[in-house]
Amino acid sequence: ATEIIYALNAQSTLAGVTSVCDYPSEARCSPRRVICRSPMDMDAGSMTSEEVSSIMEDLKLQRELALDDGPPGHWLIDGKALKSIMPSVAFVQNTCDICDAATDDVMHALKDCGLESGDCATVKVSPTTLEGLFDSIETISNKLGVRDCGEDLL
Repeated sequence: ATEIIYALNAQSTLAGVTSVCDYPSEARCSPRRVICRSPMDMDAGSMTSEEVSSIMEDLKLQRELALDDGPPGHWLIDGKALKSIMPSVAFVQNTCDICDAATDDVMHALKDCGLESGDCATVKVSPTTLEGLFDSIETISNKLGVRDCGEDLL
C-alpha cells in the first residue's frame, strides 16, 4: 500500500509504515514512523528465502502455542507509536503470510490502543495479480479522497 500511496502523490497522508516498506526510500523518513516490525528484520538480508520461511514458521508456531493475550501473529507492533499517530485509516496488506503483518495483528494493536473500528477504518489490500493491483489502487485512492489521481494512475 505504501508504494501505491506514493504513486498517488498522497504521501502526506502516510504516518506509519512497516519495517519492510522501503520503497521509495522516503517512506521511512520523518514524519513517518515504523510502526510494525518483523522480529527478524536485522538478519533477513543475509538469509536465503528458505531460511526466512523456516524462521517465520517457527515464530508463528511459538505464537500459536503461547497462552497469553498477546497479538495472534508474529509481527511486532509498536503500540505507543501507533497511538501517537492516531490513524484514521490503517491499510493492511495480506499478500504474503511471511512478509506482511496479519490483519489480526493490526486489529489487536488498534484495539489495544483504543482505536476501535469507528475511530480507525481498516482497509485490506492484497494485490497478487495485475487486476488485484488495479483494484488496490482504486480502493486506496477512494479511501484517501484522491480518486482522480487513482484514475490517472490506472
